[in-house]
Amino acid sequence: MTDKLSQLWRRLLFYARRDQFDRELEEEMRFHMEMKAQENAEAGMEPLEARYAAQRQFGNQTLLREVSREMWSFRSLETLFQDLRYGVRMLLKNPGFTLIAVVTLALGIGANTAIFSVTSALVLRPFDFRDLDRLVWVYETAPQQGNFPSWVSPADFADLRRQQKVFAGLAAFRLSNSNLTGVGEPERMWNSEITAEFFRLLGFEAAFGRAFLPEEEQAGRGQVAVLGYGLWQRRFGADPKIIGATISLDEKAYTVIGVMPEGFDFPKGVELWTPLALGNEAWNERRAQSLQVVARLKPGVELGQVNAEVETLAARLAEQYPQTNAGRGATVRLLRHGNEYQEVFLSLLMGAAGFVLLIACVNIANMQLARASSRSREMAVRTALGASRLQLVRRLLTESLLLSLLGGVCGLLVAFGLLDFIRGGLPLDQVQYIPGWKSIRVNERVMIFTLVVSLASSVVFGLVPALQSSNPNLNEALKEGGRSDGGGAVRQRMRKALIVAEIALALALLVGAGLMVKGFARMIEKQQQGFDPRHALTLRATLPPSRYADERRIAAFHRQAQERLSALPGVESATSTSFLPGSDAWNSTEFQIEGRPAPPPGQERVSSYQQVGADYFRTVRIPVIKGREFSADDVEGAPLVAVISETLARRYFPNEDPLGRRVKVGAPEPAGTWYTVVGVAGDVPRFMLDREIQPMLYLPNQQLPDRNAYFVVRASGAPMAALPAVRAQIAALDDKLPLYEIKIHEQVIADRMAGLRLVAALMIMFGALTLTLASVGVYGVMAYAVSQRTREIGVRMALGARPQDVLRLVLGQSLKLAALGLAIGLPVALALGRAMAGALFGVIALDPMTFVSFTLLLTGAALLAGYLPARRATKVDPITALRSE
Repeated sequence: MTDKLSQLWRRLLFYARRDQFDRELEEEMRFHMEMKAQENAEAGMEPLEARYAAQRQFGNQTLLREVSREMWSFRSLETLFQDLRYGVRMLLKNPGFTLIAVVTLALGIGANTAIFSVTSALVLRPFDFRDLDRLVWVYETAPQQGNFPSWVSPADFADLRRQQKVFAGLAAFRLSNSNLTGVGEPERMWNSEITAEFFRLLGFEAAFGRAFLPEEEQAGRGQVAVLGYGLWQRRFGADPKIIGATISLDEKAYTVIGVMPEGFDFPKGVELWTPLALGNEAWNERRAQSLQVVARLKPGVELGQVNAEVETLAARLAEQYPQTNAGRGATVRLLRHGNEYQEVFLSLLMGAAGFVLLIACVNIANMQLARASSRSREMAVRTALGASRLQLVRRLLTESLLLSLLGGVCGLLVAFGLLDFIRGGLPLDQVQYIPGWKSIRVNERVMIFTLVVSLASSVVFGLVPALQSSNPNLNEALKEGGRSDGGGAVRQRMRKALIVAEIALALALLVGAGLMVKGFARMIEKQQQGFDPRHALTLRATLPPSRYADERRIAAFHRQAQERLSALPGVESATSTSFLPGSDAWNSTEFQIEGRPAPPPGQERVSSYQQVGADYFRTVRIPVIKGREFSADDVEGAPLVAVISETLARRYFPNEDPLGRRVKVGAPEPAGTWYTVVGVAGDVPRFMLDREIQPMLYLPNQQLPDRNAYFVVRASGAPMAALPAVRAQIAALDDKLPLYEIKIHEQVIADRMAGLRLVAALMIMFGALTLTLASVGVYGVMAYAVSQRTREIGVRMALGARPQDVLRLVLGQSLKLAALGLAIGLPVALALGRAMAGALFGVIALDPMTFVSFTLLLTGAALLAGYLPARRATKVDPITALRSE
């Protein structure tokens, strides 16, 4: 070890005193030469002959100097620096090529860097938690909902927490929103009711004060709260004396016991936490799956083992409680994999960006193959002087490496601009609920990714040209006035093969982008089907339990608010509803049909449902196909009524009139409440990614009041112009009630679809870039082919060929390349389309017109790219072309 350090030190000293080393080496070699010459002279040689003999015996002095330097220096590093200096000179010598290559690479690398930045923030590290990959979601699955992951019932969570052996800890929470009053203006905010181990499970403690204690989960002892850091600063001025103070949530007093550290905001959008203090009856509830559950795996426990155990526990509960748990399963997913659709969209974008970079690399490879002809003589001279093929390949790859690194640096600039576009593509009130969104930036991980992509790109676009150029035909290349290196035919075939691959890749990406954009357009159109969001103002209010303790008061508030709002000048009608159409929100419930046997456990009839006010269907413009809608007479004490959707009527009342039939909503208990169907309304999509329209059940909120509801006000003019009057009327009923989520209905839907529009815009951007790169590639190949065949074209025209014959010849070659690329690309595009359709059913559909359109578009682009060189070829002067050779 000491010898190695000593040797390293001597080599470093060599660079510090290199001139001195050269002088000493020169003096030493001269000394040995003189000593040898003196020996020869003493042996009887003439002085001049003695010196020549000494030189012959001593050997090649230059070689000996090089060997000595290699022993004292880092030869490989010196060679690398020489190659880098040479590469820089060559790039500066060809600024046009360098600029085009760097810009092309920057676009490809920048697109990949930007999408990877988003993927890294939203998928790989959406939460800044300790040992994130040991944290999981625990879901139950409902067979009547296609085994779609759902939340966990309180009783099932209690059993899971008590019986499991694979988790280091479990915690449950449920979201709610509360009115915070008492300090400043009333504010509506999301809060989370959590079990006591919630914070510690995620690896956090309170920055000030403390977290919850296990006994605070007990009913009646949960009147304590922990504040988020942002809320503490914004609302309470970062006052450290807040610990022990009292705040009011829905007009109930809570004692502040802690403040969480800055940056902790799980679940997203939550700024305040209270204990999940349930009573015995609530903890015994198994039917309502109302809790979200997170867990931390024990060390050494794998995800597959955990899934097996929770499935076993779910099966055990299904045997013990068949009325509620029959067929119910359980599954576990990593905490960072919360949104599967988001991951699918990001995977598609990452694949599209990868295609762009691959096509960019093909273009640069073609450019380098074109340059190889002009450098064939240089490569031949180097080979003749003793350079090995490996040395030539290394030097050429060094040039490619410099290009890719320059492209990577410029790609970071492109990525910054693209990330600004992405961050501005979603509204602020949406991104606050997206885990990891604030972390979208170019960080160390992203820069490492960019470096790796740049290095890989240099190999992709540089290896083939380097191998081709490093094997010159010396006989041809060194001839005086030689025109080619003898490898031109092979190189031309390689360039054409690359263009064919480029067109195939371009077609696959364009078709994929076209299918996605068309699917998104169809979804946006579908999101507004069945109702009319125009001229509708929407706002939300939540009635606090302290002042609206019973259903009668809730119903009275909604009735009075609707009457006041409907009477406003410029208002056509007003209503209230638990969810807005087109907002991707809903509740689900079981229901029974009178006269039919209840389905067996695990096969219950399930429908989405909404609680709506009178005039709801007229206000939101949902047509009532049969019967009537709710009226002001459908109140408490009147016969209970319901309106069903067309899909529910068709699915559960085929070939019969549903009007007058009765349905019971909720659990199939012996005694229950029956609602008489009085109307059938048109279908409205529930969720943008639903595979089909889901059944919907409408109930009057005067008979089943909803504390948390939206008001919808249809105005004859601009909806926002009615807002001051609407606020005044609500305040006249309750001046302490905060209104939030105030938007026109069209904006609600637009915000909900903003993510899809952003993905569509990026796919259009990548598709346009791909089409441009493919067109430039075809143009480059055809232009180079024309320049190489100048003499041939001159001969043809001298022998009588007409300009249209030359035009047909060149365009025919371009069309052949395009046809071959399209023939290869169509099956690839078809396979890609099928994969996308499987991943995003209902979004992507295999559309023949998309395939035909982009095939024709690429064909036209290839013909145009070939036409310009072909037209130039028709203007070749035969005499000039023949004389130039």
